[in-house]
Amino acid sequence: MIKLLRLKSLNSIIKVSYWDKNPIYYQIFISVLSFCFVLLGTFYFVKLATTVSDENLFISPPSDIYISKLKGEFDDYNKRKYYDTAFVGSFIVAIDNITLDSVTNQYDILEQRKNAESNVSLEIANFNSQKIEKIRIPSSDLDNFYLENLTSSVIITYVFPEGVSDRAGLQSGDIVLEINGQTFSSVQQADRIIKSSRSGSTIEYLIKRNGKVFNKQLTLPKFGINLSQLLMMICGMFLLFLGEIIGIKRPRIRGARITSLSLVMFGLVSTLGIVGLSSIDNIFDHFLLNFANFAMFVSIPLILHSLKYFPRHLVGLTERKYTIVTPYIIAGLFFLFQVGISYEFWINMIDIRTLEFFTNSLFLIFLIITSIFIFLTNLIHRKSINKKDWKKGRLLRFSYTLVFLMIVVQSILFQFGYFKLRELIYASLLLIPISYMVSVGLYRVFDLNIRLKRNYQYLLVSSGLYIVYTAIVILFIYFLSSIHWEIPNLHFSGTSIEVLKNPLSIEMHALYEKILIVLLSMSIAILLWNVAKVIQEKINHKFYRSKSDFRQAAKEFSKLNSKSFNPDQFSKFFLHRLLDMIQTKRAGLLLFKDGHLVSQRFAGFNDDTLTEYISAVNGKLHMSLKNYSDSVPVDYLPDAQRIVLREFKFQYLTPIWSKDDLIGIIFVGEKLSETAYHNDDLLFLSAISGQASVAIENSLLYEDLAKQERFRHELEIARGIQLASLPIKTPDISGLDIAGVSIPALEVGGDFYDYLNGKSNAVTIVIGDVSGKGTSAALYMSKIQGIMRTLHEFDLKPKELLVRTNTLISDSMDNRSFVTATSAFIDLDTQSVTISRAGHLPLYFYNSKEDRVENLKPNGIMLGFGNGAKFSDILEEIVIGFNPGDILLFITDGILETRDSGGNEFDEKEIIRMLSIYSSQSADEIKNNILRRVQSFTGEMEQFDDMTIVVVKRNS
Repeated sequence: MIKLLRLKSLNSIIKVSYWDKNPIYYQIFISVLSFCFVLLGTFYFVKLATTVSDENLFISPPSDIYISKLKGEFDDYNKRKYYDTAFVGSFIVAIDNITLDSVTNQYDILEQRKNAESNVSLEIANFNSQKIEKIRIPSSDLDNFYLENLTSSVIITYVFPEGVSDRAGLQSGDIVLEINGQTFSSVQQADRIIKSSRSGSTIEYLIKRNGKVFNKQLTLPKFGINLSQLLMMICGMFLLFLGEIIGIKRPRIRGARITSLSLVMFGLVSTLGIVGLSSIDNIFDHFLLNFANFAMFVSIPLILHSLKYFPRHLVGLTERKYTIVTPYIIAGLFFLFQVGISYEFWINMIDIRTLEFFTNSLFLIFLIITSIFIFLTNLIHRKSINKKDWKKGRLLRFSYTLVFLMIVVQSILFQFGYFKLRELIYASLLLIPISYMVSVGLYRVFDLNIRLKRNYQYLLVSSGLYIVYTAIVILFIYFLSSIHWEIPNLHFSGTSIEVLKNPLSIEMHALYEKILIVLLSMSIAILLWNVAKVIQEKINHKFYRSKSDFRQAAKEFSKLNSKSFNPDQFSKFFLHRLLDMIQTKRAGLLLFKDGHLVSQRFAGFNDDTLTEYISAVNGKLHMSLKNYSDSVPVDYLPDAQRIVLREFKFQYLTPIWSKDDLIGIIFVGEKLSETAYHNDDLLFLSAISGQASVAIENSLLYEDLAKQERFRHELEIARGIQLASLPIKTPDISGLDIAGVSIPALEVGGDFYDYLNGKSNAVTIVIGDVSGKGTSAALYMSKIQGIMRTLHEFDLKPKELLVRTNTLISDSMDNRSFVTATSAFIDLDTQSVTISRAGHLPLYFYNSKEDRVENLKPNGIMLGFGNGAKFSDILEEIVIGFNPGDILLFITDGILETRDSGGNEFDEKEIIRMLSIYSSQSADEIKNNILRRVQSFTGEMEQFDDMTIVVVKRNS
């Protein structure tokens, strides 16, 4: 019940929207919306490209009164020169601060001022010089101007460079009086006359320039689009595509939905931004313009909203709803106001340039107000914003700020007839989609991984470099050809070069000029080509396109051959160098010895799954590569191997051969450049494998030597432990002759013996053997001896000594290890020996009275082989008499398991026989005779196990 209440309260806090419950519907919505916007933008792009355009901008004149020339004589020459420069070809905009454009009878006001005796204030607009002057002149001077009433005209304010109008010779300030012989009363009518012409046809302009009338013929293109329109279209389509991708991939994330919608709306603004006011010919165009304005106003608050989620969620701002809602309200109010202005234009046919001015001004005011609001809210709530998340959005905020500032600048410059920065400003729009792509790549926003493959990035960057190079060279050639070169008249005589005073002929000057331009152009082209080559090399390095260097590879691997590496160290170093030389995302190396895997290492990813798989199938993989001498695609491998290696994104395997042995396999994945492997790459891999084979053999040899060295060192340690554990001296007990020795084998075992002596007339003899070899066995032996010496302080009998020893070591011993031991307590007072045996070899007893050898084997199991109760129950303790002349012989299995050249073991009967034969000798002589007989038996055979003998003889 409590859990249920918690869940209900959690659901009340986390509001699940309709789109969260139905993400498929949002995917459909954003897909349909994007598709419709793409169709709409494409439709208008094609329409604009095929629409007739004279490639100039014109406006209605500010008044009807035009000064065409001076008709009177001026007493003052300077005054006439000034009037001719400043006034001819100009419009009188205002007289005594009365704007003529707002007056119906403009000439009546002019006539009234002519009759006045005072000075007259005039405001003159000259569109040739792009100047507006305000001066005072005597009213009498007005009679000296020739004035025309131009009621049917438009003024050209801007001519697009290299466009149709520019090629026809039109200039800013020209007054168009007729188009194809038709007059017009407004800008809209002039536009309609032009658009009624067919593409590819010729139209005729009747123009007036500085009071003179000209005819200009313009040949219209069949199809044309300017660079700014193309840039906006590309940017818009990019934004639409990016917004659709984000919406489709992450429909359940609120921030992703808002971001996708903002991108789609802003993409529409960019694509429809090419629909100018001059394109409004019908009610549909008027509706579309309002729709584009709606998208423009709505996209701003949507972008501001999305920036609170992209690239990181700014919780401190989204929790304050007014920071989100207010920009939408401001946008709605401004849009409604804009619709009202547009409606007024449609009903009352307001001048189209006036409408354009109001629309641009309204949008600028909206941007300024919204920007101030956002700045203040961010400033107020800055403490609630995570600084790290805020920093991650700097790139995107900078891009939007720069673009909007440039749009503002463009709008202001447009009002003053300045268009030269237009392409640059529209090109800046591309910063926005680029910033989104970079942010997604850097921060994996919404867990997206949208990126352009590196080989396409390289193609774009390299192509861009050579496009820029070509453009710069063409601009230089154009610049050089536009210069008027002053070439001296050089005369070459047989011994000198003379500069003649008379100028060159026109033909020779033109020839020399062409030669000079060609030489300079070639020099500049060569210089820039070298610069481009340096830049291209840096690009190649950046995108991992540098060519493989065979000499460098040979040099690197020759260093490997001179160093001592074990296989794992070699693999690590080899892969490090391989990744640099091949420039691949991932690589691997397997090393084999006699067909068995001895080392495997991979670089470029972390996943133990492949390592486990290779360990399981290395033999099969080794067999699969035995039929190939060069690099082989993973697709050529058996299905099971191919599927796994493909899953781990490996593309080629290269075998490493040493004579007829396959000693290694090189794995390579996709190249960092994300291009396919070419023949040069595969040849380079083969060359590397040939160089590596020697180094691999050296590493395997080094590993063998290292193993031998470790083994030798381990033997030294084991021998040291064993020798340190053996008795330093033999106890001196009257009535006993004791001799003992332990001879370690090449591979040290775990033999031990000890004299536990605490009394003058008694001693406990212990002998044992620990399973295993080397340091491990020696350490166990030392541990057991220490335990027995400690327990002996409690004066324990042999059985109790072994039982307690077993109890102490059984829990700490490895399951695979065990210890055999025999303990014998010799008491001279009672002339007896108490014996207990824990799985060890029999104790050999020579009975001097009966002159025979007995094999004593009391029951018992090995130490560490059973728990306390079981061990104690099985362990048997026997007591025998020990009279003068009697002998006890303790040995380990190293004696009986000794073999001769024929593989025959040393017979126990021989031990019994020798003990009888040498019974009259001392303990030390008996020990030495037995050892000599064993060594004679083995001959030149190597000793494989320790040999330990202890002889105890009772003196008479």
